[in-house]
Amino acid sequence: MKILFDLVTTQFFVGGAQEYIRKVFYTLLESLKPEDEVWMAHDSSVGKYAYADLTPQALADKVAGEVDLAGKTLSQVIHDQHFDTLFIGCGQYWGPRYDVDKVDSRVICVVHDLCDEEVLHEHLNYYLKLDSVKGFLKRVGRQIMGIDKKSLNRMTPIVELLKRNSDARLVTVSDFSRYSLQFQLNIPEDRIRVLWSPERVGECQPEIENAELRALIESKTPYILMTNTNRELKNAKKAIAAFARFVKEHPQYKLVTVGYPSSAFAEHQILPYLSESDLINAQKHCHAFLFPSYFEGFGYPPVEAMRWGKPVLASNVTSMPEILADAPIWFSPYYTSDIYSALCRLTSADYNTLSGRSLRRYYEVAQRQQHDLSALMDLILDE
Repeated sequence: MKILFDLVTTQFFVGGAQEYIRKVFYTLLESLKPEDEVWMAHDSSVGKYAYADLTPQALADKVAGEVDLAGKTLSQVIHDQHFDTLFIGCGQYWGPRYDVDKVDSRVICVVHDLCDEEVLHEHLNYYLKLDSVKGFLKRVGRQIMGIDKKSLNRMTPIVELLKRNSDARLVTVSDFSRYSLQFQLNIPEDRIRVLWSPERVGECQPEIENAELRALIESKTPYILMTNTNRELKNAKKAIAAFARFVKEHPQYKLVTVGYPSSAFAEHQILPYLSESDLINAQKHCHAFLFPSYFEGFGYPPVEAMRWGKPVLASNVTSMPEILADAPIWFSPYYTSDIYSALCRLTSADYNTLSGRSLRRYYEVAQRQQHDLSALMDLILDE
């Protein structure tokens, strides 16, 4: 089998979908039969490669070949080079860029979520960008000028592909995302397969690169961790406001945010984006993990914190109840007072009980992740 594998998505930035593709790619390389070939698809017009280990140079001796899609017609490339299977790791990125709807080969397409569609239809813009005149105008622009509505067309080629190509298979990462695809795009249930996101590639080194993180850990200060806090949908502002009230009653705790631009109060410590290893160390040594996100298709961070037996305080929306089950302290992300309530419940609950719940759920999730990764390999390599 000759497979063209999407690494274009990994060029843009480091993120959840990109980590998914990276894990699937390396697992696929280990799963090949002698007669199988994997070719990497990249696009030099993107102008960057976010992962040093996923460049054409780094993979020259690991793949059968490369295809640069810059200025090319995808369907013609697949036809001319006789690819049997196209793997699209993130349909949201490929839909607007290439003639996906005209591909006649076998296609495995992963759609992680319909974030833009859900944000628009559920009016989540009213919760975003409200702290400045510029932010307010951006929100008004989104609603009145239809900027967000234009972005909804990104999925049209994927929907058309499913209509005209019976060999196209759609995979998504949670039941929540499956129902979202059914509701928002009217995709039949029998055309969607749910396979949970696999564990990410990552190693934890004992040496900590970031000096601030190293000093924090060495100080033994109990800190509550939040990550990816510069992204609006992660809802950091409400969580920071809740913690500002909480810390007045519990001054022994510190809030640590990764990626947030500035500190809001004395007990709030900001860290820059960390290396893969440092991020794992931050999770490993935190007192608890706070995840106030408005929207998740799967949600890697709380699962990764639970790996270390850390109590998780999490939003009770989208995919989170499905993935985390009974492990977290739940709250509504729309009410600052409810986030504050969750922080208070953390201090009043038995810490060891919460830790045990996290660890138990992590092993349950990890088992499902491994099972579903194997199922995805079977799907890709199924002739």
